Amino acid sequence: MAVASLVLGIIALVFAFIPGLNFIGGIAGIIAIILGALGRKQQKANNQPTGTATAGLVMGIIGTVIGVLLYVMCVMAVKSLDKAVTDGSFGKAIEKAAEDAKKEAEKEANK
Repeated sequence: MAVASLVLGIIALVFAFIPGLNFIGGIAGIIAIILGALGRKQQKANNQPTGTATAGLVMGIIGTVIGVLLYVMCVMAVKSLDKAVTDGSFGKAIEKAAEDAKKEAEKEANK
């Protein structure tokens, strides 16, 4: 169980940073946490070193937190972009930027 926890903890950390696949990091991290806790308990009962299980547990926690945090941030960004496009403020901002660029180009042309 300790090795499985370590492998899933590594997978959780890798997938946590891949946009769109953050939820896989969160799921793998949760499973790594469970297996790490069970592995630590089992290894302590058998008087074996618990380093592998502890590493899997820690990486699972970090992977879960980062994966869930980045997933929530992605969802918030998409929702805010959708709101900006729906209410028209996104289009207005693009038009204003185009006007500003046109004015700047005219200033450069007149020099």
